[in-house]
Amino acid sequence: MNARDFHDEIVEPTLKEFDADFGSRRCAFLAVAVVDSLVAHIYAEATQNNIDPFDFLGGRYV
Repeated sequence: MNARDFHDEIVEPTLKEFDADFGSRRCAFLAVAVVDSLVAHIYAEATQNNIDPFDFLGGRYV
């Protein structure tokens, strides 16, 4: 699953569920977990395509 599909199929519905039940610790935990996983997907795709993922942030931080 690529990052776009992961975002559309997993992240968006999870964030909507959290938005609907903002006080739920379970929904909050899942929202954080899927956003973290999305970042990992983006990083993996970037490195597989020889793109420095830190270029999107304006360069590397030292």
